[in-house]
This record gives sequence, C-alpha cells and structure tokens, in this order.
Amino acid sequence: MKETQECIIFAKILRSKGFLFSKIPSEIRTPSYNQIRKQKAEWLNKWVPDYLIIVPKKNWKEELVFVEMKKQKGWTVSEHQKKWLESLNKCWVKAVVCKWVIEAVNFISKIMNDE
Repeated sequence: MKETQECIIFAKILRSKGFLFSKIPSEIRTPSYNQIRKQKAEWLNKWVPDYLIIVPKKNWKEELVFVEMKKQKGWTVSEHQKKWLESLNKCWVKAVVCKWVIEAVNFISKIMNDE
C-alpha cells in the first residue's frame, strides 16, 4: 500500500473518532510557479511531521502529538525529519514515525489510555 493510501485510512479513522487533527502539507501541487514561490516563502517546510493530532485522554486532558507516516517498504527518515522529531520530543511533545496505519492507531490508543 502506498503512503498516501495509508494516510487516507488514518485520516478516516481519526475523523470517525472525532479527533481534532491536521495533515501538514509538505508538497505543493499546483502548476503555478507564482503560487509555489509564495507558499515556500510563507509557510512550506518539507520536514515537519505529517500529522498534528490532539488526543483526548482518560483523565479528561488532551495531548498534542505529531505523527510522521512512512510507507511500509523502503521508508527512510531524513536528517531534517529526525531533527524535527527530536526537537518536538525535547519540547515534551510526542512525535513518532509510524510505518503503517496500525502502528499509528496503536500509538494514538496508547496515548489515550495513559494517565
């Protein structure tokens, strides 16, 4: 299964459970050079993890987490991505790489059940 397909399934699961989340765009899909230039200047950063998710917990609190999705075969995490993940974790924000939807769902479930 392609990474895009994994992300679509993950997003459907998050929506079905009522999570607040966003997929952070890391690519610009437009033929307009002018639009690409503006987006790169304003906000585009290729290495930010794919998903920002607010996870509800058993103790009525919520936790902000980031998930970087990778396809099952041949996945690699760039040095820039590693730096983002390490920096987020240093800020007490959980940030992980998940190789497939099941791994991402298990990560979210664990956060939900933590006290």
